[in-house]
Amino acid sequence: MRIVKKSIKIFFFLVLSIIILGSGFTFLYGEKIEQIILSKIREKSEAEIKVKEVNFSVFENFPYASIKLTDMLIMEKEPNINDTLLYVNEGYLQFNIFDLLFEKHNESHEHLDIKKIVLAKSVLNINYDTNGLPNYKIFKTQEDKQKKVKVEQIYFSKSKISYIHLLKKVSIIGKTGTVLVEFDEGNQSRFLVKGDLFMQNLLVGNTDYIQKKKCKIDADFSFSDSIFFIQNGELLIEDVQFSLAGEIKGKKVDLNISAENQKVKSVLSHMPKKFKSVCSSFTADG
Repeated sequence: MRIVKKSIKIFFFLVLSIIILGSGFTFLYGEKIEQIILSKIREKSEAEIKVKEVNFSVFENFPYASIKLTDMLIMEKEPNINDTLLYVNEGYLQFNIFDLLFEKHNESHEHLDIKKIVLAKSVLNINYDTNGLPNYKIFKTQEDKQKKVKVEQIYFSKSKISYIHLLKKVSIIGKTGTVLVEFDEGNQSRFLVKGDLFMQNLLVGNTDYIQKKKCKIDADFSFSDSIFFIQNGELLIEDVQFSLAGEIKGKKVDLNISAENQKVKSVLSHMPKKFKSVCSSFTADG
């Protein structure tokens, strides 16, 4: 019984100590860390960035310290139309605070690690103009000696994402439930995408392949030069689940798609209108 009471006392002492230390750290260094984060974002960007409010917290995303960004707006880069690249109603940057405070004395680390970026109720618009120029290359070119920023995870919640490529005539518009993008530790050109979303449109040329459908995705992606690879992909469109893998290079699409134990009636009902007309003369199920 004494051991139990002693354990409880130790537990409450540790909790109280963490709260006191966290509160004291926030009071002493919170404003400094907020200024460091804002200056780092702005010094690396060529685009206009506006943030309504910045708040530092030790506890909100414990065990990581975090910076909360409220009403952040990033404008896209010219020569595209000066429109919104990213708007975030509530955003969080989760990181190791000592990497920021003591980075000048810690030259052995080549990267500034951000554990997770959380984007809640956000709008992301990725656009390519008729010349194939993107709107998202807003960050300055980093020299070899500069410390690079390394992101481990990006988490979207209740956000709108659009990808429009005018040259290739591709338009993808969707709304996320919760979507996690997790980058490979050794190679950030490789990443996992997992979560659920409502696909408004997936338009290639004149064909709308996915229109107003609930989807779930769990797939590994990577890119090299102009080639986009898909590995170990699982996609659920309404009640139809299938696997996909392959690559996309420019206008050339080479994908392997397979499905087992799916309802034929469901597959036909979720087909693009272009292909539904081919099957309209017969009824199939099984």
